[in-house]
Amino acid sequence: SSDPYGQKDRTLEADAASLSEALKTAALSEQQVAEIVAKYRAARRPEARSDKFGDSLPREFALYAEGATHYHAGEYDQAIAKWKELLELPEDQRKNKSVWAAYMIGRALRDTDAAQAVISFDQARTLAAEGFSDPLALAGESLGWKAYFENNAGNIAGALELYAKQFADGYKNARSASSSLHMICAKAFDSTDALVACAANETARAVLTAWVISHPAYSESRKWVALLAGANIADLPQADLIAWIAYRSGDFDSAQKLLEAHSADTPYGNWVRSKLLLREGKVDEAFALLQQLAANDEIANIRPYQSGHYDGAPPHSSVDAELGVLLLGKQRYAESF
Repeated sequence: SSDPYGQKDRTLEADAASLSEALKTAALSEQQVAEIVAKYRAARRPEARSDKFGDSLPREFALYAEGATHYHAGEYDQAIAKWKELLELPEDQRKNKSVWAAYMIGRALRDTDAAQAVISFDQARTLAAEGFSDPLALAGESLGWKAYFENNAGNIAGALELYAKQFADGYKNARSASSSLHMICAKAFDSTDALVACAANETARAVLTAWVISHPAYSESRKWVALLAGANIADLPQADLIAWIAYRSGDFDSAQKLLEAHSADTPYGNWVRSKLLLREGKVDEAFALLQQLAANDEIANIRPYQSGHYDGAPPHSSVDAELGVLLLGKQRYAESF
């Protein structure tokens, strides 16, 4: 299939639905609306190569469709001209296709004028925020394309920040953004400069930390911990998670330093702290801390990652298990179950 993910079909369906809704305000019967939409749907298919959409259509739909025909024929200048004409219509005459037109101008300029393409993608987001119709979540897709340009320019931290924002936009963009985030996080470890830039960017740092936790590799974990432990970052909100990465990769000194340098009084931070206490032979202190953790409802909302894969066990289960082992060691058998 030339459209394995059904994107063209979804686009056509959304386009036809928008037209049907727009025609409800006209003095047309249901049958007339159905006939117009059916003809539009047939003419809009790329293989139809139609550039005449008739006077029965609202002007914004005709201009958008004519531009789309030029676009699919590789005639990008003509396509852009049609979409710019659409965007010059009075606002009340382009409520349905303005976001689409701005987005597609960006797509048409992608390979020839990246700077102008970014301006068009920003315009698509602005129009969507102003209430213009965006049934395909093109505002979120626009963020993805901006991230694409940042990545191509070597700005890994900027790309991660934008893909993270795209992911947060919602379910329609989450799958694409998730795949892109994984790809860019892996790429970041090819360059020390990229990692340094990510460490200095709060969003990129959080994303990359989460990626290292969920895709653990010894060399990457060690590299990320060494960078963050040595960086002069006054406030490190994820110090507890980074300490866990350090502990998991066998870098116990860095785990200790991270917990001491930052106020990581969190369930995860204290869980790591209890492990470090046990390594030092401070069993009673570790036992007391594990008891506190076992009574903390907040820990039930966090899940650890072990042995290279997410193991599905919430930390309260791990805390209870570790506490049980210590109780057995204290010969408090009844309490250990």
